[in-house]
Amino acid sequence: MRIAIICLALALLIGPASASFQFEEPTARNAGFGGAAVGLPADAAAPAVNPAALAGWTGYGAVFNYAQPYDPSFMDFDFGGAFQLPVAGSVGFSWQGFGTFLNGNMLTAENRITLAHGFWLRSDQSMSFGLGYGFSLHTESFAKSKTGIDPGSAMALGINLGAYARIWDRINVGLAVNNVNYPSIGKDQTYELGRMLAFGMSYDPYDMITTSFQVDKTMGTDVRYRMGLEARPHPIVAIRVGLSTEPVRFTTGLGLTWQGILIDYAYKYHSYLGPTHLLTVGYRFDPTFGGSARP
Repeated sequence: MRIAIICLALALLIGPASASFQFEEPTARNAGFGGAAVGLPADAAAPAVNPAALAGWTGYGAVFNYAQPYDPSFMDFDFGGAFQLPVAGSVGFSWQGFGTFLNGNMLTAENRITLAHGFWLRSDQSMSFGLGYGFSLHTESFAKSKTGIDPGSAMALGINLGAYARIWDRINVGLAVNNVNYPSIGKDQTYELGRMLAFGMSYDPYDMITTSFQVDKTMGTDVRYRMGLEARPHPIVAIRVGLSTEPVRFTTGLGLTWQGILIDYAYKYHSYLGPTHLLTVGYRFDPTFGGSARP
C-alpha cells in the first residue's frame, strides 16, 4: 500500500502543472470548515488563503500546523504569522511545505513561502472593503536516483491578489486569485504553476455559529465546492464539520482557545487514500478582545 501511494505521488509530480504545490489547508480550523476559508475572517495563516483578509486582522500572532496525509510516507507542514501595522492594515507570512519519503529518505520536497499585505479601502459600521496582495516563492527538489542522476531543483515566483468585504459584522465575502502572473517552474523542461480562483463567504446567523461556503477552480482541474459550519457551545470550545468535492471529503474538527493560545484538530476522510489528520497550535494577542484571541 505504501509503495502504491508513493508511486501515486510521483505520478502527480510529473503530471499536469496543477498537480504540484497542492498543499493541505494551512490550519486545522480551515480544514474543519471543509477548506471553505477564503470568506472567513483572517487568522495567522491568511497569507496562504486570502491576503485581503489581513485588512481585518488586529494584534499579532503565529500558528504552526502539521498534517499527516494518507500515509506516514507523506508530510505536510505550515507556519504562518501576522502583524498589525500602525497604519495601512496588516502584513503576514506563511511557509507551506510538503515532502514524500521512502524508507526514511526524502524523495521530493515542495515549498511555498508567501509574504502578504492587506488593507481597508473603506471601513465603517455598516460595511468594510479591503484589498490584498502577496508574493509566493515556490521551490521544488528531487532526490538523486540510485544511478546517481540528480534531477536538481527549481523555483518560481507567483503573485497573488485578493478582495475582502465585511458587512454588519455578520457577513464576510472573499475573493482570491493565486499565480496571476502565470509563473513557470523548471529548467530544461518547464510547466506553468496552477492558477487558482476562489470565491467564498461566511455568515454568522448567531453569535455562537459560523457557516462558510466556497467555490474554487485551479487550472487543469474541475470546479470544487466547499462548505462548513462551526458551533461554539462554550467561549473556549469550537466544534466543526465540513464537506468538499473533487474528491468528496468529509471533515470534522475541534478547537480550543484560552488566553490567546489556540489548539485545533481536524480529521479529513478520503474513501480511497485514507484519512488525513491536522493539528495546529498557535498564539494570538488581540488588544480589541482584551488580549485574547478571537474564537
